[in-house]
Amino acid sequence: MDAVAIREQTQAAPNGRTEELHPDANPYMTREARTERIAWRLAHPEVWRAHLENLVYYDPEYAYDVGHEYEDDWTTDPDHSGNGIEFAEYNEDGVLEPIDDRRTMLEGSMLYLLRKLLGNRAESQGRLYFPGPVAERLQLRTQKGNHSSYVKPDLMVFPPPHELPADAHRDRGDCALRVHEGAPPPELAVEILSVSSVARDYGVKRELYAALGVREYWICDVGGIRHSSSPVELQMYRLMANRTYTEVSPAWTDAAQDDTPTFWSEVCNRHVHVMPGDYAPRFQWYDEVQGRWRDNETDAQDEKERLQQKSRAEGRAAGREEGREVGREEGRTEEAVNTMREFLQMDLDPAYLDHIESVWRRDGPPSDAARRVRAVLRTPNEWRTLLQVPDANDDN
Repeated sequence: MDAVAIREQTQAAPNGRTEELHPDANPYMTREARTERIAWRLAHPEVWRAHLENLVYYDPEYAYDVGHEYEDDWTTDPDHSGNGIEFAEYNEDGVLEPIDDRRTMLEGSMLYLLRKLLGNRAESQGRLYFPGPVAERLQLRTQKGNHSSYVKPDLMVFPPPHELPADAHRDRGDCALRVHEGAPPPELAVEILSVSSVARDYGVKRELYAALGVREYWICDVGGIRHSSSPVELQMYRLMANRTYTEVSPAWTDAAQDDTPTFWSEVCNRHVHVMPGDYAPRFQWYDEVQGRWRDNETDAQDEKERLQQKSRAEGRAAGREEGREVGREEGRTEEAVNTMREFLQMDLDPAYLDHIESVWRRDGPPSDAARRVRAVLRTPNEWRTLLQVPDANDDN
């Protein structure tokens, strides 16, 4: 895109000497290289605008910032990433910060639970438009001096009139709240900190959400983001009457959950917390009825146990029914044997009677055993055929 792509492998040090770049540095993305490209973009706005308009994700409503890079499938602008456009975070030496899967995993689990608690009105990476006077008052400007037009909270909860049916989805091209056109603000905004967003999320974004009337604002650290030893933590802010935020104090700390601070959320009407997990942090809500913490993982385990209990109960029921059927068969066999012995003891050799009983107990008697026994009384020589007892040569 730029006419002055910087690709040297060294950079000037303050004392005039040169020093090697960090071995993982991208020379094109060092602070010096980016500063030079920013100056070029300011000097060539038409060429830069033409580049932007050729991007597949170009949005004419967005205030593009010359201080950021916008390429085909990535950008350094956090408010224009998402939806297939990767956010690339570089430090001043041009070293790309590794993608932190913990942030993505926490965002996904929070989205799932917020929808479960509040209905289908929670969204991730939706656009929140704000009026020009708010941008002016908060000095939300691009480096070129244009007013910014929208931000993308990691998560936001749309107001109740915007709730969708459970099986519906917002079109990603219009997943937005247009407060500048009169739409009510979201009830909740959530930012999950990245290394480069800490100052912005605690600063201008907190001021912006308060100015727009966002009822609650949550900030989540997945661990080691604010500083190298910062813990996994949720901080909650609640809107006051004067459109400023006050930080919410924990309702309690749960010793059974690693002393995790727990907060009462007016939006969720639940106690919530973010606690360390095996890899990614876990967002949970407290179920007062069941007296326990719940999240995606615990609900999945509960469902698994419920299905196992159901299977065991069905197995026991089937076993009882099978037992009853066996009992019925045994009773029918016993009755048939007794009938056979009672009626035929004077007509057949006792050895034959024993043999008939043995076969019936093994294979079961004929369903009409009593009728067949009476027929044998008339034609005793046909007892084998009538009582369904095979000849000794055929008896297995």
